[in-house]
Amino acid sequence: MSNDVDEPLVTAGESGAETAAQSGAQLADERARSRRGLEQTLTTIAETVRISLPGFDEVSISTIDSQGNVLTRAGTGDLVRDLDQLQYALGEGPCMDSARGAPLMVVSSIEQDPRWPRYARAAVEKGVRSLLSVPLKLGGGRTLGTLNIYSTTRDEVDPAAEVIAERFAAYIVIALESDPEPDGLGEALSSRKLTGQAMGLLMSRHQLTEDAAYAVLVKRSERANLKVHEVAAEMVREADATGLAVPGAAFC
Repeated sequence: MSNDVDEPLVTAGESGAETAAQSGAQLADERARSRRGLEQTLTTIAETVRISLPGFDEVSISTIDSQGNVLTRAGTGDLVRDLDQLQYALGEGPCMDSARGAPLMVVSSIEQDPRWPRYARAAVEKGVRSLLSVPLKLGGGRTLGTLNIYSTTRDEVDPAAEVIAERFAAYIVIALESDPEPDGLGEALSSRKLTGQAMGLLMSRHQLTEDAAYAVLVKRSERANLKVHEVAAEMVREADATGLAVPGAAFC
């Protein structure tokens, strides 16, 4: 990868590399705290949805990673997580349909609904009677995940509940848009490590601040039409190939 013209070609000594490592570690910690804050926000929203919609007693929020996998990011209890996992395992259910781009899914009396026979049977056995699944969509139409709302007490879904659920979905989208690593926890940890390593390389080679190093990564990603962590991964691979030292654990 060629150097950007605005990157000064200055070599830092050991103290510069140490400072870069410390700064990278601090940045990683800040982003980890940001991610924990997002999880807390999603959990709070899920709990608020549960108490705001009469007749519904379980709520979850699912997101889609870069590989298309759906995972539960927040939930109000074990039952809702079990119901979500059941859909993921079977590959069917209203949550899965919403994640694949379907509009708001309203399921009254799921026992009588023929659309997902295997899931419906299992959900009924767990006490589910009705549910809503709301897609979490960006303005351009991309689906980030789903808001899933379950009832074990009512067969019918009040139309007012649909309106309220969609309003909450809009709040969730805003929260997810602030997620610095939206591709799932495992991938997020890997991406954060690669980004920190690439920033460390830039900072130690060119005596850049952490903000300036990250700005260089962003600029490169925009020029190459790639994600920041993809650009970072390429930088780390090139450094490995040429035998340059790559910052390690301090950037995890």
